[in-house]
Amino acid sequence: MTRPVSVAGRLLDLAAVGLIVAGGVTYAVAYQGLERLRTAPEIAYTKGMLIEALAEFHRLTTLSRVGLGLVVLGVVMGVVAAITARRNRAG
Repeated sequence: MTRPVSVAGRLLDLAAVGLIVAGGVTYAVAYQGLERLRTAPEIAYTKGMLIEALAEFHRLTTLSRVGLGLVVLGVVMGVVAAITARRNRAG
């Protein structure tokens, strides 16, 4: 008979899923912003408008990388929690 999963294990699983969902939402927001920039009418070639568009592109690119990082962190956390739970059950 196997032991039930501990509360700490369930909380680790919940945190991992939370990170994956938060990362996915963050990435989706960044994707929507980048898509809006891509489909925007041509930017006037004034220095201020071009710098503003580049700053927005940089911000959204950074946001998408943060989202991907959160997803990766959540997956790693889930895998570590699963390996730890498996070892605790076997031992």
